[in-house]
Amino acid sequence: MDLLGMLRKFGDRLGIIEPNPVSPHPNLPVKIQTRAVTLADAFGGLGVGEDAQPIVTAEGGFGVRTAFAPELFPHAARWTRGANEGLPPGLLLAPGGLRLWCVAGGRADEAGYLLGTDEPDDATHRAAGAQLSRLGLAAVSVTKRGGGPGWRISSARRMRRLAELVGNAPRDAGENWPS
Repeated sequence: MDLLGMLRKFGDRLGIIEPNPVSPHPNLPVKIQTRAVTLADAFGGLGVGEDAQPIVTAEGGFGVRTAFAPELFPHAARWTRGANEGLPPGLLLAPGGLRLWCVAGGRADEAGYLLGTDEPDDATHRAAGAQLSRLGLAAVSVTKRGGGPGWRISSARRMRRLAELVGNAPRDAGENWPS
């Protein structure tokens, strides 16, 4: 499912919890409102969008909510091992997930295109790099000092491949979309 691309960006499960009247809606943080709108539209297209208030103000930007959708529970459960979280077996990043990763945490910089991650040297970060390589997008791991953390794609050939995989830019993506 393409929502796994979101897991690449944030390094943990979507925060899906059993619905109850006092629990908050799960949401994904983004800094730019146009990215939040694009993610909300994508979640709606996947049938898991929040109808009432898909975008909320959050610390540092905006939160994009998903609905309490039963079809998300198995995906969230794949990321948990008892009280711990970890990579699910057989994790594969699809082009649709890569597109959502670009929307949520991608940006162009002077050296290429950076796909953000939470931590520069954890298992999720390393798995993200492996998945990029599997898609023909060998990238360089970048620490906070280098503008990350994340993975930077820099050669012209790999940039063309990234643009091919993620498709046309969403509205208002501007220079922060691979081309």
